[in-house]
Amino acid sequence: MTMVKQLKVLIVEDSEDDASLLVRELRKGGFDVSFARVDLADDMRKALNDRQWDLVLSDHSMPAFNSFEAISVLKQSGLDIPFILVSGSIGEELAVAVMKVGASDFIFKDRLSRLVPAIERELKDAQVRQQRKLAEESLERNRAELKAIYDHTPVMMCTLDAERRVRYVNRAFTEFTGIPEKELLAGRACGVFGCINALDDARGCGFGPKCPDCRLREAVEETLKTGREHRDIEYRATLERNGTRRDVVLIGSTVRTSGPGDPQILLCLHDLTERIRMEDDLRFQGRILSNLSEGINLVRASDFSIIHTNPRFDAMFGYVHGELIGKHVSVLNAPNSGSPYDVADKIAVSLREEGSWHGEVRNITKSGEEFWCHASVTTMESSQYGKAYLSIHTNITERKRTEDALRASEVRYRRLFESAKDGILILDAETGMIQDVNPFLIEMLGYSHETFLGKKVWELGSLKDLFANQINFTELQKNEYIRYEDMALETSDGKRVEVEFVSNVYLVNNRKVIQCNIRNITERKMAEERIRIQLDELKRWQNVTVGREGRVQELKREVNELAVKAGEKKRYEEL
Repeated sequence: MTMVKQLKVLIVEDSEDDASLLVRELRKGGFDVSFARVDLADDMRKALNDRQWDLVLSDHSMPAFNSFEAISVLKQSGLDIPFILVSGSIGEELAVAVMKVGASDFIFKDRLSRLVPAIERELKDAQVRQQRKLAEESLERNRAELKAIYDHTPVMMCTLDAERRVRYVNRAFTEFTGIPEKELLAGRACGVFGCINALDDARGCGFGPKCPDCRLREAVEETLKTGREHRDIEYRATLERNGTRRDVVLIGSTVRTSGPGDPQILLCLHDLTERIRMEDDLRFQGRILSNLSEGINLVRASDFSIIHTNPRFDAMFGYVHGELIGKHVSVLNAPNSGSPYDVADKIAVSLREEGSWHGEVRNITKSGEEFWCHASVTTMESSQYGKAYLSIHTNITERKRTEDALRASEVRYRRLFESAKDGILILDAETGMIQDVNPFLIEMLGYSHETFLGKKVWELGSLKDLFANQINFTELQKNEYIRYEDMALETSDGKRVEVEFVSNVYLVNNRKVIQCNIRNITERKMAEERIRIQLDELKRWQNVTVGREGRVQELKREVNELAVKAGEKKRYEEL
């Protein structure tokens, strides 16, 4: 049973009969329609303000209102809903003008069969725009959250300039060093820690005799010069502060945060001094630290409860750190055809049988927002948790949107191909097999679509003058471009068609294809022939007739007129 779709329509129309006709067409198309009709600007403003509408259907010309004014009223309301022009007497140029100022589509009243498909398309587009707006708002929130994280994260962070001098440090950095922020600023790299190697030279960090062996210094300098990022750089050093020394083990990462003209890097450091003493936890945490850029969670195999998440995972799903601990892993899964538990059970079967699972899964945040992830789940053993499943999540929502956009682009290309006013032939560049042909060429030559497909181009009779044999096609393969200004093709009923022919070779999915563009120039050739005949007659009159200047001038005018019709310049000066 077909589901009835609710549709709220504001109809801008002075004719009740025409409005009723539109409503009947919509209901016939499967919509449960609620509507209001207005034909004045003030009434339209009130209707837009008082109720929520899915779209506007508008006539163009009304006694006291028109579609241009209606679009202006809609824009002033700030609503982002489709505006479709439905008119019976508007010309093409005027319709284009209305489209340019904001109409989504144009439908003739005597062609209302297009109305329902047009509305469905525009409603989908409006939904996409709304989703994009929500995504942009989410992005702004994420940026604000990122700034808060930077200022409050327990990870030590500092910004270094091209000379490796400190421009900024976060609170975790000052707490670790025990040095006030003002004293840290303008210090050079590891020298601000009190690294004893930096004390061996008055110039500080990077100039001491042991500094060339420092992997963190090398990573910082390479990131500054080339922009290459580094992660998990181990930094072991002895620090001195107020006469007291201590040994530390830090793990650092570097990323450039500005362009070549003003190179700066963000240096992130984790203090692993205490953890290094715990070998078992070090192995366990090492696997997590190696994937800090992704969302990671650990699930106990016995009951599928979540026992660990990293900050990126918490942020990805919208939870406070620690809030997910103890919850069943199904809380992360968005409902599909089954329940979230069904999704978790399917993954569990694969883990029991294969030991791992990889694939795309639709997840859901705490606030109910659904998004796509690629999840990679493996089995591991831990002395603390026993058998567990380590899951690495990558948000692929943007990639999925890009794939959708690519599919939409392919649809647009197909529409251009189908509606082109030149003949288009697509060939396999290796075999010469015809892969596709557009309707214009089918109509021009009078062959069916099936007649073209499955044949090699030189096997089709109508194209015999272009590709008489495979040797000619080989020449096209070699040159990758051919242009014929003046050729003749033969239609299915034996008629001669004069054409221009251009072919190009390009790649589609890493495979070469040949696109042949064929333009019908028969009318132009006929005009040129008429010019030639008139010129011959003019010459004959000039050669054999004396005193008939009037006829000569008349012929010159005719030649000029034919030249203009053929798209050429006039052959004779104005008489």
